[in-house]
Amino acid sequence: MKIAFFSSEVFPFAKTGGLADVSGALPLSLAEQGCKVKVFMPLYKNIKPEKVYDDYATSQLGKNIEIIFIKHDEYFLRDYLYTTPDGDYPDNLERFSFFCKKCFDILKRINFSPHIFHANDWQTSLVNIYLKILYKNDKFFNRSKSILTIHNLAYQGIFEKEKFSHLGISWDYFSLKYLEFYGKINILKGGIVFSDMVNTVSPTYAKQIQTPDYGCGLDGVLREKRERLLGILNGIDYKVWNPSRDEFIYKKYSWRTLEGKWEN
Repeated sequence: MKIAFFSSEVFPFAKTGGLADVSGALPLSLAEQGCKVKVFMPLYKNIKPEKVYDDYATSQLGKNIEIIFIKHDEYFLRDYLYTTPDGDYPDNLERFSFFCKKCFDILKRINFSPHIFHANDWQTSLVNIYLKILYKNDKFFNRSKSILTIHNLAYQGIFEKEKFSHLGISWDYFSLKYLEFYGKINILKGGIVFSDMVNTVSPTYAKQIQTPDYGCGLDGVLREKRERLLGILNGIDYKVWNPSRDEFIYKKYSWRTLEGKWEN
């Protein structure tokens, strides 16, 4: 199986939270099981890829897995990923719509036709949106299905209506059925609507986000998607999080020697 995995951050290249940990570990696990995986992320400041081309760069992460960095100096060579101490970058919609569009271009150029498009959070939701709108009749992707993982529903990619033209899709999709959200653009909402499957970080959270208390305004959209909404508990990468050899804890321990745990 061929999988294209899209994330705005991947450990150890860039990290602001748990999204990077999952994006660093899950593709490796899939590759170990025999899947052919291409991981896509922006080429941020201080990343040193193995090979550099005009508009993208690559590094080999292991057998069956390669990471592809999308280049755009104006958009991605910045001190922060999404936000500064003064607030979000005002061009975040332009940055990540560019990223998502460029991923399709690169997939075709390297002749990699994925069986699965795996997007993560709002920043890469546009990949699944574009697959269903801009590439629905493209034979190169006619076998492709999509999944969106929601790591944190609170971050939805909400922008003013006036920016809709930057998405490069018809204004027909600025409607309650698709991307419109209280008069604004909601990228995560569009990702939920257009993805073939949606999953989140646990079965409990998958149920919670279908309620008004936890749905962050999208509980109705998620209830409509409930037959294709799954909760899969996040796993752990024992190569990274191993208390028996972790240099950052005071006292190492394992299941054989739990005594050390109480000293930390």
